[in-house]
Amino acid sequence: MDDASLCVICVMLGAFGSILPGSKRADVMGRHQKTTELIEAAVEILAAHHPQTVHQVFYQLVSRQVIENSPGPYQSVSKALVAARQDGTIPWEQIEDRLRRP
Repeated sequence: MDDASLCVICVMLGAFGSILPGSKRADVMGRHQKTTELIEAAVEILAAHHPQTVHQVFYQLVSRQVIENSPGPYQSVSKALVAARQDGTIPWEQIEDRLRRP
């Protein structure tokens, strides 16, 4: 990823440069680098096709080798997507829950 693309993603995520490559600091929102990278990838996935379920996003992340296919990372994806929706990084309507009733 080039610097211009990274800057666009930083602005989209509201991190404003705190997730520079190689940085191990948490970003402005208090997220760790791995969580921020996971959310960046999820934003790209959802920009291409939405809405998706958490399960669909999880398997897209697995297929892109962002995370491994096991229960721990699934919980991490679920929690990261909730946090990203709560802070406005990912619009609520981009993630659907086919079983939950309003």
